[in-house]
Amino acid sequence: MNRPLAPIPFSAASHDNLALPNHPMTLDDLLARKAATLRATPDAAGDAGWRPEEDVDWSRLALRLRTAIESDEELMLEVVADGDDPLVIDVGDRTFWWHLPLSDFPAKVRSLAITPVDARSYDPGGAGHDLEPLLWQVAHASFDGGRARWLKPGDRYKLRRWPNLTALPHDSEQVRAMSLLGQAALTAEEFSSVADIDEADAVRLLSALSLMGLLRVQPARETAAGPRIVVQPRREVGLFAKLRGLFGR
Repeated sequence: MNRPLAPIPFSAASHDNLALPNHPMTLDDLLARKAATLRATPDAAGDAGWRPEEDVDWSRLALRLRTAIESDEELMLEVVADGDDPLVIDVGDRTFWWHLPLSDFPAKVRSLAITPVDARSYDPGGAGHDLEPLLWQVAHASFDGGRARWLKPGDRYKLRRWPNLTALPHDSEQVRAMSLLGQAALTAEEFSSVADIDEADAVRLLSALSLMGLLRVQPARETAAGPRIVVQPRREVGLFAKLRGLFGR
């Protein structure tokens, strides 16, 4: 089992690579600081410099972003994956900066360092990108492609608004499944059955929509005393017929 990762200390960075107190930090500054960081030896970094031999996913970032989004936290993060150019995320403004196009987003990485950045000292040098498509990619590349840790068994989920599909890599099956979530609050198991998709695909889609903040959640304890929902066997019927069969109407 992979040990928790932590950013390598920046003690190896030279003073020339650090932003001056009255000088806004730019993306070039972060690149220079990252280069100095990567020169730190494992012995000097200690446990913080440990890196796994096997590929890891983006679960730590997903969990950190989820916490910040849920609490409306004004947070800016620098994320360095595999020593590539830093990804900078402004959670409060729902914006990110990255040289890497999302079409090249790496599903697996060998190292992932997450470091808070002082937004007051960071100058992006240009307009950022909408955070929503990045959250979609991060969620799909987290938790070994399974259920996000904050999705609780028995909870029901309903889509409160559509994502901007023009900015997301998706297929017609996902669009059809999301349309069901706009009609009824469903558990992951019910969602999988009525949408006629694998449970792994269902929870992966729920995880992504949840991280993006697009789902209303009905906790299981609030529906325990409600009418029992019987999932009907899968048949080739329309979406609304499936929903009527699911809720017995």
